[in-house]
Amino acid sequence: MNEWFEVVDETGTVIGCARRAICHRTPALPHRVVHVMVMDAAGRFLLQKRSMRKDIQPGKWDTGLFTPNFSEEYRRYNSVAGNRPH
Repeated sequence: MNEWFEVVDETGTVIGCARRAICHRTPALPHRVVHVMVMDAAGRFLLQKRSMRKDIQPGKWDTGLFTPNFSEEYRRYNSVAGNRPH
């Protein structure tokens, strides 16, 4: 994968960029991630089972949506959900 993540400092300020694989192997390169958790009226969370082809946590249960590219995913979610951007 050739995804690039924004690397942030302890205040959340972007201080650079690094490839996904490097960020995931290097704890000294923290990056942002957003998890969207969906709960039904009974209080149950929607989960998805990760593909066995994933390089991190293959085959494990996970939240329905997470992304290091928040602004892009936020726009996509709002589009699908029928929400208008603020």
